[in-house]
Amino acid sequence: GYRCLECGDAFSLEKSLARHYDRRSMRIEVTCNHCARRLVFFNKCSLLLHAREHKDKGLVMQCSHLVMKPVALDQMVGQPDITPLLAVPPALGPPALPALG
Repeated sequence: GYRCLECGDAFSLEKSLARHYDRRSMRIEVTCNHCARRLVFFNKCSLLLHAREHKDKGLVMQCSHLVMKPVALDQMVGQPDITPLLAVPPALGPPALPALG
């Protein structure tokens, strides 16, 4: 399986782990002093992943101007290839009989 090193959640597919990092639950704007630029993250795990990448290089992430905002509901929509959880399969039943007349 695949594990998020930031929160510990486990996934059976690599694609599911990628979606975990891509999910949108909040907007986190931060200036990363090491990258010398303003970055935007949409969940805590993606921010922590960025910090871990600096740590792997022997640096401690230093940031400034942290701004957290809620994400609009229409921006929280999942990936387009995910089947909605509320999808209802067509009703199964006996085939319709031809009308007699």
